[in-house]
Amino acid sequence: MFEKISIEESRGLWVFIEQNNGHAAPVSLELLGKGRTLAEKLGVEVTAILIGEHMETLAKGLSSYGATRLSLQTIQSQKFIEPKSTPTLSPASS
Repeated sequence: MFEKISIEESRGLWVFIEQNNGHAAPVSLELLGKGRTLAEKLGVEVTAILIGEHMETLAKGLSSYGATRLSLQTIQSQKFIEPKSTPTLSPASS
C-alpha cells in the first residue's frame, strides 16, 4: 500500500516534474531553480516528484537544476484505446 512518512520527512518544497518520454518539460526545470532559491530562504529542501517508467536517467540530472531530494514513482505506461467510432447523440425528446 502506501509508505508512511513523518511530518519532518514531508516538510519542504515539492516540485512535480512534468515529463514526456523521459524528457522533463522546461517549465519543470525552471520551477526547480526557482524552488531552490525559495527553499534556501526558508531553510528547507526541494523534493522533485517524478512519475513514470524508466526515469532513472532523468532523475539523476534533477539535482543540477535544484532538487535536493527525489520522490521517484515508477508506473507502467497506460495505453489509450481510440474508439472505432464516435457515438451519435440524439436530440432530447420534449
